[in-house]
Amino acid sequence: GSITLGLLGTVVTMASDASLLVVMAIGLVVVDPTVALSSFIFFALIGFILQRLLSGKAQRLGMEQSELSITSNEKIVEVLSSYRESLVRNRRAYYAKEIGELRYKLAHAQAEIAFMPNVSKYVLETSVVLGALLLSAAQFLLQDAGHAVGTLAIFLAAGTRIAPAILRVQQGMLAIRSSAGASKVTLDLAESLQHIEVPKLAKEDSLETEHRGFNATITLSDATFTYPGKAEPAVRDVSLEITNGAFVAFVGPSGAGKTTIVDILLGILPPAKGSVTISGLPPMEAITTWPGAVAYVPQDVAIASGTFRENIALGFPPAFATDESIWETLRVAHLDDFVRELEKGIDTEVGERGARVSGGQRQRLGIARALFTKPKLLVLDEATSALDAETEANVAAAIQSLRGSTTVVMIAHRLATVRSADLVVYLDQGRALAMGTFEEVRAQVPDFDHQANLLGL
Repeated sequence: GSITLGLLGTVVTMASDASLLVVMAIGLVVVDPTVALSSFIFFALIGFILQRLLSGKAQRLGMEQSELSITSNEKIVEVLSSYRESLVRNRRAYYAKEIGELRYKLAHAQAEIAFMPNVSKYVLETSVVLGALLLSAAQFLLQDAGHAVGTLAIFLAAGTRIAPAILRVQQGMLAIRSSAGASKVTLDLAESLQHIEVPKLAKEDSLETEHRGFNATITLSDATFTYPGKAEPAVRDVSLEITNGAFVAFVGPSGAGKTTIVDILLGILPPAKGSVTISGLPPMEAITTWPGAVAYVPQDVAIASGTFRENIALGFPPAFATDESIWETLRVAHLDDFVRELEKGIDTEVGERGARVSGGQRQRLGIARALFTKPKLLVLDEATSALDAETEANVAAAIQSLRGSTTVVMIAHRLATVRSADLVVYLDQGRALAMGTFEEVRAQVPDFDHQANLLGL
């Protein structure tokens, strides 16, 4: 809105008013060149002074409005997403005060922006009156009454026509400065994203489950990535090859770079140095070429307001979410027994943001969603951390059954789930310290061996 209405719409209006000023200027110059020129200089000077005084404040208020709006919305999302913690810790009053103060500051900035055009209006109207009085006094002192009345009539005619047009132009310039400030965050973001290549979108919706020609082999060569504002890389010079159908596990302490390396593998984060390919192509190109061949399960699964069917087929038209395909994914994710007990089965509402499902059910729903397209590459980021031991063992067994036909890449802190992995990669401070089987990595990394011993492995 700040860009389209505040900037582009105002420019069109200003062009119209500028044209009107030119037409009036020609007419007044024909009648009385001296008075017309004096009037234009007088009102233009008033408009220039107002612009100099108000434009900086307009831009500052626009930026302040944008920042306060973003901050207050973030705070509202924060309190809604952590409502239970806020309730238990008795922090509702704090959040109410914080949000109230932010909204008050936002309303104050909006009120100032709304009032600023009135400043120009009152100043220009006062200038017309004062100018008329001064001109009248001068003309009656220096000229005869008839000439003075004629000159004053021309000035008032010019003032009543010129002043409103100049006022609209000046207000338009203020609106542009204010809108430019409000849209600065958006424009800066757009500029920072210019170097990102937008993937080609499919011309029509389709559900691919065979993925012909896709080879779930991942090659990572000297990958390095540093987050903006950080001195040290989160991932440093990591190279590995994951063969088709393998089960690979990334392990290591918190902050070791496990999630970052997965984001690089998926093409979410482009490496600053090195390269990564899936099926011989850059990740995003592979995902575009074989939609559905790659699936991802995050640790915190996003649940949409809708039914179990809609959540599993998230992003696909309802026609593709057949009963058979939905129940199959629920069976593999060990969520079918729970859903069968519900009155409407797979067409039962999960509640707003998944309010009617537990943390473990949320993760199993995420696994079912990932399996909907029958992927050849399945990436799991702590996707079983909220499951009880029995359910985790059952889900792990189901994932194990995919070995050979599906490449599985997993991040896990529970070492029991990765004990049978074909390749275990131990990360620490962004570096791959060891690679091999579970026992091979255990022999190379004392800390890993110590953790395994504590778990009785």
